[in-house]
Amino acid sequence: MEKDHVIKESKQGRISPELEKELPEIVTIIKKMLSINPSERPSIDAIFEHLKLPMEINADLSGNLLYKKENSPIWREK
Repeated sequence: MEKDHVIKESKQGRISPELEKELPEIVTIIKKMLSINPSERPSIDAIFEHLKLPMEINADLSGNLLYKKENSPIWREK
């Protein structure tokens, strides 16, 4: 129930004050990701750079998005 509420609120551009207080850098990128204007949404590379996620990302020939965590030999489908 709480999860549904959070998703509905975020779709309307509202993020919980607790999250904004605890993780302002993540909220910034989340708000950009939820932008109505597609040109304002960040690329996956920009998201990774902003959050400094230790992952590699790739796409296979069928267009599926693949990722692997740092130092992992296994690619997983997104």
